[in-house]
This record gives sequence, structure tokens and C-alpha cells, in this order.
Amino acid sequence: MKTGLLTSALMLVGLSAWAQSQLTGRVVDAETDEALVGVVVRLKDHSLGVLTDADGKFAIGPLNNGTQYTLTFNYLSYEPQTVTVADINAPLVVRLRTRSHIMSRAFLSTPTLRMAWCTRPPPRRVCATRK
Repeated sequence: MKTGLLTSALMLVGLSAWAQSQLTGRVVDAETDEALVGVVVRLKDHSLGVLTDADGKFAIGPLNNGTQYTLTFNYLSYEPQTVTVADINAPLVVRLRTRSHIMSRAFLSTPTLRMAWCTRPPPRRVCATRK
């Protein structure tokens, strides 16, 4: 009786582990194919999120096989990207493009410690300040 219960429990644990897996991939620069370190990879509508390692690689999970997932990729000076994945067993390669409007000017003034930055070149310059 105890052996049958133990066998059943082990089979259930094995089946649930088999049904879950990790989604792995790599994030690179779209122009140079260089690995991007520290890209924020988030699973949309979930609390799971990771950063890419020194080789631009990431692994996020456990995830259920056969379920469609949407990932968001965010990195400083690059356009955010959203990717929908149906097969989590296939490795993913994401190519991020640099932003066309990067910070054109930043300065710090004292004694009030005011920071200001502008995000677009003239004539449509957008500037902000922060104390």
C-alpha cells in the first residue's frame, strides 16, 4: 500500500516537472551582433523577470509547455521590444535596435543640485529638470 502511494506521488512529481521548462535565449545588438549585458527580460502579465548575463544569455521559468508567452526586452539606449513565443523549447535570439532619439545633452548644476536633460534635437527639443 505504501509502495503504491509512493510510486503514484513520484509519478505525479515527474509529470509536473516534465510539463514545465525554461525559456532560454540571447539578446544582441541588431547592427553589430554583440551580446547585450543587463537587458531586462520580463514575462508580460507575470512577476517573472531576469537580466541577461555577460554573454547576453537569459533563462526564464519554470514555464508550461504548450502555452504562448509574451516577453518584453528593455535596455538603456535601445528600443523596447515585445516578442511572443509559442515554443519555449526553441532557443530565442532577440536583436535590439538603438534608439533614434538619445539624450543630446545633460548637465548638473549646484548648489541646488538641479539636473536637466534634453531628449530630442532642435527644433522639437524636449527638456526636463529634476531637483
